[in-house]
Amino acid sequence: MHNIRIQKEFKLATTNESCSHFKIIPEEENMRLWNISFKGHESTPYKDGIFDVIVIFTDEYPFVAPVVSFVTKIYHPNVSSKGEVCLGTLKKWTQSLTIKDVLIELYELLLCPNIADPMMPDIASMYQNNINMFNQKARDWVMLYAQK
Repeated sequence: MHNIRIQKEFKLATTNESCSHFKIIPEEENMRLWNISFKGHESTPYKDGIFDVIVIFTDEYPFVAPVVSFVTKIYHPNVSSKGEVCLGTLKKWTQSLTIKDVLIELYELLLCPNIADPMMPDIASMYQNNINMFNQKARDWVMLYAQK
C-alpha cells in the first residue's frame, strides 16, 4: 500500500510545475530511495551549483516523514556537515503532507535560510551578521563541492 502512495507522489512531483527544477530518479529496484538533483536558485550564492539529495521513505511512511539528506556538501545554516536537513515540513510531519511539499520547502530554504532554527549556529550567525562573508563562503563551497 505504501509503495502505491510513493508511486503516486513520484508522478505528482515529476509533473508538478513547482517541482520542475528537480530531477528525480528512484532507484531501479527500490522505489523507496530517490536520488534527486537540482540547480541552485539564480538569486542565491548557490546559483552555479548542482546539488544532490537523497530521499528515503521508511516502512512507516507516510505516517513518519521521509529522511532527506544532502549528498553534496553545502554551506548552509539548515544543513549539517553530514547533510541532514532541518525543514519545517519534516519536523511537523503529518500524513497529509507529500514529498512535493518537502521539495518546495527545500528549494525555498536555499533562497531564504531559516536562521531561527539552524542546524549550524555558527553559519546562521555569519548569515545574520556578515551576509557578504556568508555569500562568499557559500560560493566557495559551490565551486569546491557542487560542480558537475
